[in-house]
Amino acid sequence: MSEYSITAANATSISINLDQIIFDEITAIKRMVLTRSTAGFKDATVSNSTIMTQSSPVITITGTILEPTVTDLATVILGDTTVVLGATGTSLNAVIADINDQTGDNIHASKNSTDQLTITYTPDNGVWQLVIGAGSANGDLGLTQATILSPTPASVDYFNVWRGDAQDRQLHGHMTKIIRSIESKGFNIVRRTNTVTGITFSWFIQW
Repeated sequence: MSEYSITAANATSISINLDQIIFDEITAIKRMVLTRSTAGFKDATVSNSTIMTQSSPVITITGTILEPTVTDLATVILGDTTVVLGATGTSLNAVIADINDQTGDNIHASKNSTDQLTITYTPDNGVWQLVIGAGSANGDLGLTQATILSPTPASVDYFNVWRGDAQDRQLHGHMTKIIRSIESKGFNIVRRTNTVTGITFSWFIQW
């Protein structure tokens, strides 16, 4: 039977990580409060961009072909958008330009250090997936027709603990410390279900 042991270094690392999570969350809340109060509002909502509230986890897809080129009028299908390539050329730089010109702000094309196409997708509709369709340029770019799911963010775990669908004393303690810290400054703070995702929460603060 193995024995679980923890060293002083382990304990320090755990403590630092916990403190960082709480510090980052409180900092994000205070920053939003400052922004809203400066604009004359009496309330603020934090619904993304923090560990506990993240509602749009990023999906990244990288093509397998180095320095790809495509044929004129070839297509790549990203979600509901069919991008026609070749408007400015058939090189990787031209492909990137065409994708960024023809897709919304939540889809961004770039290249990595080895000149492979990289697609970054930030969901804005609560559906944490990107469908790569059967575009004619898939083979040239090293893309595969598939539905790419985003990794489940920690915010879902926090939501489930808050709603009572899961038990986790550490996550519960994190949220309790956030609430106590913000309320100690004279603010009212509650958690609300994020209506876009349905599986994460938002912080709502009033003063």
